Amino acid sequence: MFPWKGRLIAVLSLLLAPSMAGAGSLEAARAKMEEAAQELARADTVEPGRAAQIRAAAQSLIGEAVALYEAAGAPAATDVGLLSEYAQAQQAAFDYDLAAETLQRAVELAPEDGALWHALGASLLKAGPYGREDAFAALRRALELGLEPTRAADAEYQLGRIYYLQHLYGFARDAYVRSVEVNPGHAPAGIALAGLKLRDGAVAEAEADIAALGKAAMAYDADTRVLLREALADFELLQRTFADTAQNHGAYARLLYRAGRFAEAVLAARRATKLAPEDSDTLNFLAAVQLQLGNLPQAVEAYRKSLQANPEQPRVREQMERVQAQVEAAAAQQAPGQSPAPAAGQEN
Repeated sequence: MFPWKGRLIAVLSLLLAPSMAGAGSLEAARAKMEEAAQELARADTVEPGRAAQIRAAAQSLIGEAVALYEAAGAPAATDVGLLSEYAQAQQAAFDYDLAAETLQRAVELAPEDGALWHALGASLLKAGPYGREDAFAALRRALELGLEPTRAADAEYQLGRIYYLQHLYGFARDAYVRSVEVNPGHAPAGIALAGLKLRDGAVAEAEADIAALGKAAMAYDADTRVLLREALADFELLQRTFADTAQNHGAYARLLYRAGRFAEAVLAARRATKLAPEDSDTLNFLAAVQLQLGNLPQAVEAYRKSLQANPEQPRVREQMERVQAQVEAAAAQQAPGQSPAPAAGQEN
């Protein structure tokens, strides 16, 4: 009776189909990001080998989420919230330059949103040296507009990082101090301040500050490694020194270890134990580093000295016995004249 109704329904279906598909892609993207976040959290609870596999799978999910955001029309969106979501996915995929482009569009749409300026500054800084000047301006703008304490602390930390990279160490220290004043729990700023102390030769204070952060610092192991390597390089370039005490050498050994310089950590720990042979904690640390380097006999010797200094360490004794058993087993396999073990399925 009304044939035009059929044509109208067909036209409306064609018009609505893309938006419906986009909505589906958006929900799927959010689901992928949520799943990736859960997987990354799970990776922190398993052994390193398995954790690496889980993180790789999570990164694959994040890549799929980015593609789904694009299918949902996020790159051309005028919704600031959607642009912010899309940028977070790009950041999670380590595409900081692309995230900065997305956030630049967002701040143009919402120029009074300090949180967006903060996110833009952080992405520009991570994108590489070329973005530092713009990152500095974005972070200063974010602080001028006002941020809640967690973001304000991070913005101050990022400014400190820019100052540090420009070798303006006094300004960097001031920014890091402001960061921890706003948020005492901001671990990266605390680690950065410790790095400045290390740079100046205050090794015992630097190690104590990082140790005091406890579990809060664990999530920033990679950042800690970078910051300490930079500080150690400056310490050595400037030919700074510290007093020849067991405390200083022990702290220096632990800082070297945190920076991934294991062989040098062994040398520093040996000096510390020579100056204080009764220090069972440093002897146990030395043993652990030797184990990580695969030096099992040296680890056993360090454990033995630790138990001589402090016999009441049942776990250390158990660990020493396990490592000693590995050393003896390896020696037995290498003993001359011993017949090799038969291959699987082969008779003696």
